[in-house]
Amino acid sequence: MECAIGLDIGGSKVAAGLVFESGKCGSVTTRPSAPSSEAEMYERVKDCVGEVIAKSDIQWERIAGIGAGSPGLIDREKGLALFSNNLPWRSFPLAKKLQEDFGMPVLLDNDVCMAAYAEWVHIGRNRNETFVFMTVSTGIACSIIHNGAFFRGAGMAGEIGMNVEEEDGDGTFIYRTLEEVASGSAISEKVKAYSGKIEEQKMELFDYLLAGEQAKETEKIIARLAKSVYSIICTIDPHRIVLGGGVINRNRRLAAEIFHTLDGYRSLRNEPISKRISASALKDTAGLTGAGLMLLHSLEK
Repeated sequence: MECAIGLDIGGSKVAAGLVFESGKCGSVTTRPSAPSSEAEMYERVKDCVGEVIAKSDIQWERIAGIGAGSPGLIDREKGLALFSNNLPWRSFPLAKKLQEDFGMPVLLDNDVCMAAYAEWVHIGRNRNETFVFMTVSTGIACSIIHNGAFFRGAGMAGEIGMNVEEEDGDGTFIYRTLEEVASGSAISEKVKAYSGKIEEQKMELFDYLLAGEQAKETEKIIARLAKSVYSIICTIDPHRIVLGGGVINRNRRLAAEIFHTLDGYRSLRNEPISKRISASALKDTAGLTGAGLMLLHSLEK
């Protein structure tokens, strides 16, 4: 077997592609998600996988299986997509349905874990270190790989987007989560309001927001994301942190501002904090690449 199908399921889109043992991927295809319908959401996933197979020249028997990453809480042993804020599935038998429809092994895990695995393999797969991948996308979460294995806690370790944020609104405290104030969903209205002007001026979103009337609110977003990274560093002191997800991948200015802000905090080591942090190398293909590689590597054991 020389390749697997990697499947990256998200709140806004589904992506699939062939993933080879080298880490390269091909025949990538995408579909918009259907977050309001359980059945339609699965059809989008099924169509995405089917198109990858149809447009590739790889023989069926040379595909080892399907690695699938889905957001939220996953029952890996039973192959269930238990719960996600951004998808309609509730205890949905995703692995079983994919096995029935495509007749090949399926490995299901959390989508952030899949992306983390790809980035970890990309930088050398060091089993003697603690590695963290943090995604800022439709939601915000992180995945931790410690000594070559995922640290999962009681099942939901890494859901940093659920951290509570406090805001003072007209003399009263408003409790919101980090996702509600700093995720891709949270800034979507700003994108809609300014996308035309940004396109006209050929500027990235955060370049435009930091230069205009939204500067103070944008600085708050940057500060909140930087503080969340700093809390990870202070809690588990990882050797390496990689920032990814759609919001990071499409806004180089945001990553640079987060690094700059972090270097203003007290370092636990004799070096700037940003020395151990980088932006995603694999960008939008990290999730599907990790899903395919995890399936391939699981068959080696």
